[in-house]
Amino acid sequence: MQLNARKLTIFVALEAVLLLAATGANAETTGADLSGRCDSAQNLIQGGVVDTMSAVTASQCVSSVDGLTIGLQIGALLDESGRSYCPPKDFTSSKAIATVQEFFLEYPELSGEEAGILAADALITAYPCPSRLNAQAAMVVDEPPRGPLDQ
Repeated sequence: MQLNARKLTIFVALEAVLLLAATGANAETTGADLSGRCDSAQNLIQGGVVDTMSAVTASQCVSSVDGLTIGLQIGALLDESGRSYCPPKDFTSSKAIATVQEFFLEYPELSGEEAGILAADALITAYPCPSRLNAQAAMVVDEPPRGPLDQ
């Protein structure tokens, strides 16, 4: 079955949601799992045949590798900026989504920036780690800077 790019994107997104619902979004992915998914991605990149399951598994590879890459970039930026991220113990995905959406609404002028960096900035800004003044001082929470990881 041949699909145009827009229909394929919509179809892949729907299939991914259904697959996550069926397998559990928190299921542990092994190296073998990711390798198989990335085989599908490489096949698609090289112009291979696109079927529904190949597209879904390829998108899972791309999402995983993109997420890892963005996470590493954010880690480096955190080291450079001195900022940190300390979510509460009861933190959930729904709280993360709400925090990110609030950030997007508060800073619409940043909507053209890279999404992963913006989402990370939203969470880091909302949940900074407390900083210590010195060994004898009480805990003090610094006012977090705003914007894409302080640019």
